Amino acid sequence: GATGVTVQGETDVSVGGATSSGGLVTVQSTLGGVTAGPLAGATGVMVLGQTNVRLASATSSTGPVAVTATTGDVSGLALGSPATDGRLLANFGRADLTASGASQT
Repeated sequence: GATGVTVQGETDVSVGGATSSGGLVTVQSTLGGVTAGPLAGATGVMVLGQTNVRLASATSSTGPVAVTATTGDVSGLALGSPATDGRLLANFGRADLTASGASQT
């Protein structure tokens, strides 16, 4: 959307992807986890999961990228087969976070 995109749920939230050409992208689960495809916000991306957060990518043109998993892990999306490169979460890929000209947390 031009003014922002918000996806919020009480239990696990799953989003195929979201883009805001002029605002903030916010994805939040108050009791569960978040799984999201590519997220792109002009003024920022905020993702909050009470448990795990699994992301393809989060990109912001001018604002911050903030990702929080309160009681779980932050990772990429599930892999088809486990990785063998020594990563802690062998069943999940990497999450690409990019905040152009802004802070990353």
